[in-house]
Amino acid sequence: MRVTVRAGYARLPGVGASLLELPYTGLDYSMVILLPENTERLESFRRGLSRQMFEDAVSQLRETTISVLLPRFKMEEEYELKELLPMLGIKRVFDAGQADLSGINGGRDLHVDRMVHKAVVEFNEEGSEAAAVTGAAPRIVSGPILFNVNHSFLFFIRNTRTGDIIFVGVVNDVE
Repeated sequence: MRVTVRAGYARLPGVGASLLELPYTGLDYSMVILLPENTERLESFRRGLSRQMFEDAVSQLRETTISVLLPRFKMEEEYELKELLPMLGIKRVFDAGQADLSGINGGRDLHVDRMVHKAVVEFNEEGSEAAAVTGAAPRIVSGPILFNVNHSFLFFIRNTRTGDIIFVGVVNDVE
């Protein structure tokens, strides 16, 4: 996908990377792409990036007109929550003798046997599956800055209002 948009962009020479933030239309969410200058540094970025480092990098974003060349990608992850939720104190809902889901059917004969969380992020010519890239209307022209995602990169989906990161991914196979 190649579009020209008004988006947040920062070159991070001290880190050896560039950062791009693409907002989702009508939502308080955006996709942030961390593109290292050298693909060999990607693993060290992945392992060493703290929330504070991420926030410092995001604070350097400045809105500019940018031509974005971004590959198609799709990532899917599925997590079995029955093992994870008890670690957060959510236990009774899985126990037939203790679960109280009477608000659903009026009885106490209900419990959760299995709980799965599936996350999918897909980016194609139309933009991200959750919503399109916003800013100026996309058009196929060259911009003053070219953000060419032609090698492995990290991406984050974050809430722009709270700063919370809700999804992190690494894309290694760039089409």
